[in-house]
Amino acid sequence: MYLKTMLASHVKQKGYYLIPKIKLLDKYQRWRKVAEVFKISQEAKQRLNWIIYYHKHAERNATLTARYFGISRKTFHKWFKLFDENNLHTLKLLEDSSKAQTISDRKRLPKKRSKG
Repeated sequence: MYLKTMLASHVKQKGYYLIPKIKLLDKYQRWRKVAEVFKISQEAKQRLNWIIYYHKHAERNATLTARYFGISRKTFHKWFKLFDENNLHTLKLLEDSSKAQTISDRKRLPKKRSKG
């Protein structure tokens, strides 16, 4: 019995075993932690905030979410369709491909000739 009173608050005893008490994060906190670990861009983190707000506060209402963040519903739906909760890199895939596309488009454009 004396041992039981000396246990730390984060450990419980079950028979002879000491079992740590583990508090799991909710789904949205886990997404934010994963985003930190993977060091995704600020833009991708903002998109993650849109999706968390959509699920948690706007009661799955895209119009309220778009209005709250000052974006169009079309933009929200585009990113929401791409979002995969098991792969947060999907929040930046379109961003990377659109940047790559504009760079390749610039290379294809003919250079302007200077008059002279």
